[in-house]
Amino acid sequence: MTKRIFCLALCVFLLASAATPVFAAKEEEAPPPVTQVVTTIFIGNEESFLSFAENCRLDSYSRELQVELLQDLDLTGFDFSGVPIFCGTFLGNNHTISGVNITSAGSAAGLFRYLDTGAVVQDLTVTGTIAPQGSQSLAGGIAGSNSGRIENCIFQGTVTG
Repeated sequence: MTKRIFCLALCVFLLASAATPVFAAKEEEAPPPVTQVVTTIFIGNEESFLSFAENCRLDSYSRELQVELLQDLDLTGFDFSGVPIFCGTFLGNNHTISGVNITSAGSAAGLFRYLDTGAVVQDLTVTGTIAPQGSQSLAGGIAGSNSGRIENCIFQGTVTG
């Protein structure tokens, strides 16, 4: 009888000790925390700015993107109809983008056509003419439609809408 009780106690002990590593293994398999990666691009000439604007046709391009303007730009004579959609942070660094002339048809017109929620444009001066064709219902010097933040920015020129 003593042998049976001893064997039974040993079996219970072995089963209890075998279950412990299983619980510990599950705790160790927790996924690592998600971190946001911010990409920064620097714009130092008109061609770089126009390339940036072209890439912003997809909102996914500018998510988690920081853009820094390195010098004043003059868009006079360039075919530019606005940055389609921007979701990141645009740091103007107190520079000026001049010669903005937007007269094409579109549902929103401005240097940035659409600023998405969470987008920030700061420390920028824009000069030019925003006079879209069509409904002209959403027009602005910095943004045609703004769901983000525009901070310490100036527009000098004409907006018709």
